[in-house]
Amino acid sequence: MIVDPSVAEEYWSHVPNAIYSGAYLFPCVQTLPSFGVAIGRRGYKITIPGEMLNYAPVNRDYCYGGIQSNRGNPYQVYGDLMFRSSFVVFYGGAGNLGLGFAAKSGS
Repeated sequence: MIVDPSVAEEYWSHVPNAIYSGAYLFPCVQTLPSFGVAIGRRGYKITIPGEMLNYAPVNRDYCYGGIQSNRGNPYQVYGDLMFRSSFVVFYGGAGNLGLGFAAKSGS
């Protein structure tokens, strides 16, 4: 997920020994907290479980975080982490398009 720098900084401030070195990295043995995202005008909240936020190992000690800063660019990218953590339905037609979300069991 690519988010506003303040959002990324706030999330990683809750992870002991997380570091920023061009990207947020954290000790692979660390348990990550869940992350909540409010979507749309109604503010539907999607919760992404912490175990999904371990994107990939960097080396034998540190992993690359699934939440990263957009470095001040004017966009947010929620991507596959958000879509894997919820049921997502694209619907509509004739100018009435929409996107619906539902929690998966345990989310």
